[in-house]
Amino acid sequence: MSRAERITTGYLRWVLDHRRLVAGLVLLALIPCGLAAAKLRVNNTITTWFLETDENLKAYYAYQEVFGNDEVVLVAVRDPETVFTPRVLAAVREATLAIAAQKHVQRVLSITNATSMESHDGTLSVRPVLPDSGPIDAALASRVKREILADPGYIGNIISPDARTALMVVQMKKVADIDAARTEALAELREVLERSLSRAGIPHATGGIGVIYDALNQLTVVEGGVLIGLSYLIITLSMVLILRSGRLAALGLGVVYVTMTLTMGLYALTGRSLNMVTVILPSLLLVIVVVDFIHVVVHFHHAGPVPSDHDARRQAVIERIGRVAVPCFYTSLTTATGFLALAVSPISLVRDLGLFGGAGAFVEWFVTITFGAIALDALTPVADFRPNDPGGWIRRFLDRVTRWTLERRGTTAMAAIGVTLFFAAGMTRLSVDTYTVGYFKDSHQVRRDHEFIEGGFGYYIPIELTLRTARARGLQEPEVLARVERLHESLTAEPEISRALSLTSFSKRVHQVLAGGEPASYTLPRTLDESSQELLLYEMDPDNSLSQYVTRDYGFGRISGRMKMMSVRPGKELMEKLEGRLQGVAGSEGTVKFAGYLPLYVKIIDYLVESQVKSFSLAVLFVFGPMYLLFRSVRLTLVSVVPNVLPIAIVLGTMGWLGIPLDVATVTIAAIVLGIAVDDTIHFLHGFRERRARGLEAEDAIREVIAGTGKAVVTTTVMLFFGFAVMGISSVKPVAYFGVLSGASLLAGLVCEFLVTPVLLVAFYPSKRAAAVVSGGS
Repeated sequence: MSRAERITTGYLRWVLDHRRLVAGLVLLALIPCGLAAAKLRVNNTITTWFLETDENLKAYYAYQEVFGNDEVVLVAVRDPETVFTPRVLAAVREATLAIAAQKHVQRVLSITNATSMESHDGTLSVRPVLPDSGPIDAALASRVKREILADPGYIGNIISPDARTALMVVQMKKVADIDAARTEALAELREVLERSLSRAGIPHATGGIGVIYDALNQLTVVEGGVLIGLSYLIITLSMVLILRSGRLAALGLGVVYVTMTLTMGLYALTGRSLNMVTVILPSLLLVIVVVDFIHVVVHFHHAGPVPSDHDARRQAVIERIGRVAVPCFYTSLTTATGFLALAVSPISLVRDLGLFGGAGAFVEWFVTITFGAIALDALTPVADFRPNDPGGWIRRFLDRVTRWTLERRGTTAMAAIGVTLFFAAGMTRLSVDTYTVGYFKDSHQVRRDHEFIEGGFGYYIPIELTLRTARARGLQEPEVLARVERLHESLTAEPEISRALSLTSFSKRVHQVLAGGEPASYTLPRTLDESSQELLLYEMDPDNSLSQYVTRDYGFGRISGRMKMMSVRPGKELMEKLEGRLQGVAGSEGTVKFAGYLPLYVKIIDYLVESQVKSFSLAVLFVFGPMYLLFRSVRLTLVSVVPNVLPIAIVLGTMGWLGIPLDVATVTIAAIVLGIAVDDTIHFLHGFRERRARGLEAEDAIREVIAGTGKAVVTTTVMLFFGFAVMGISSVKPVAYFGVLSGASLLAGLVCEFLVTPVLLVAFYPSKRAAAVVSGGS
């Protein structure tokens, strides 16, 4: 008996001697964990991607402190002729007033509460274009249209150039728990739109980053429950079919429940919330637990008849589970290290998946052997136990595959090389990208509303710039204002950016109104005195909007534009193209920076690349390091590399050929699958080493291992495949891709295990060598 086996058998003996104490301690842990897990919340905002220490996130929060929450909800209203009709204006006014009264809304801007400027004897007055109450007739509607279209700052911002589509811009308040506030605010907003717009038969749509976050949250909640339920169903049926025992299947479900409750409870107690990535964690834990549980049960019953005498059965439980606990520990260790490799990711939600997936792998090993021993000691042995294999067709099929592989080793090796080269070529085409709207299927309401808004109004996603001037009150100086105007022009010169608003938009409008309203006077003031006086007049009116675009000291300003909804990669390219040019326009007068949502969004691509490189590199080190510690053999460790890395290359190559990008979900596939797939290799090589130690030649050892463990490897891998593949029904594309591709990778690993591993073993251990014990090193 090895030292590791002595440790595990000693632990199990203590467990059986103190089973009530163990059960009580676990129950005490289950209560708080269960209560916490039941209250898990969902949060898919972009800030969940970033660590609290991330400088980019700190800059985002600093921007919000000055200019408020940049998260806006847009409501697009369309009329085939014009929105400036009494019917549409009345409905929009009703909606605007009701939405503005909501507790989580900072302000609303629409064509009914937008302001119009007038000049009387050198004074400036600002009033809403439409009163908050009273009838709206054709004459009033015509006046509203005239005043809105007279202000160039409104065109392309709240009204389309053809006057057929109008936007209500709803800015949310900056609150600590924006996720909960957003859900409540959007529910209230939709009720308002139903009363004011839907009943009036006015076509409308909602859009914006907040709408996308909320839709992702809803999908995460609904589909998380569906995925877990389907996974439970598949796993339960699989255990019943494989183990042919309702009692053992029930025991397996109990082990699953304890593991998931402890892990997800710990997740909740540390202040985490679920998101579109970590929602897959329960399903992953479920299949991992069951695979280990089946290995324990099968080994326990296959080790020989279970004694009926209680003391003898107790000793059999300790010895048999103590032995299988060692390779199961190493499989849990490699699974955990595959997850833990993700903990180096700079993306917070990927890191959380890694940390708690790794913790769950250790928890499941502890729970499986602990409660497996207690239950198997207490239960009446299952008579004539054997895993279900009608007619032994799996064994016969594997025998034929093994014979064919060993007889045609050269052909198999050449085929493996060809497959490797083909998918390596596909990997060169692999891109790194993520597209928020693209997470949803084309039929989803978010996609349909997005197309409604962009098709009728134009681009609507915010793009924000800040300008910090070199001098106090610098943004009142005509020279600085002129540079801000050129920043506008540089932005809108890009085809992906439609309009922009800033202090200069108001400065030009005030100057125009004070000059009599002539279109030619829509220009910036020429002197500092003129600029400061005109801005002071506007600032004195309580309905002014200056605080949204400039600080009180006029030293820090904001330019807000509208850009096309795009994926991260083209967004990053656009931002990089503009950065140098915009700073050149500002010159020495100030410092220009992108702010708000966009810098966070485009930073994701750098973090995805970093996550893939770091996590997979560490996974290789963490997974194959324990392999060497287990086998103490360089040769066996090298043999284990190829059949486990090749399936990942196949999946990444497939993604490259099919144009599926690495995103926040698929970037985790390589590390996670490597940690799971290597489990079969451990059982395979562990059996090979034992048979070599008995003096068998390599080919004979391979045949015997496959005959003895092949069925278990096939059945557990198929279970894992379905456990992952069930995620393919998800409406969130990255989750669906993760499930299908991970499942496919495991099947590819199964094929490599039975085709590639035997060829490598025969190559490393040719028959002409003496049958030597392999356990002492290569």
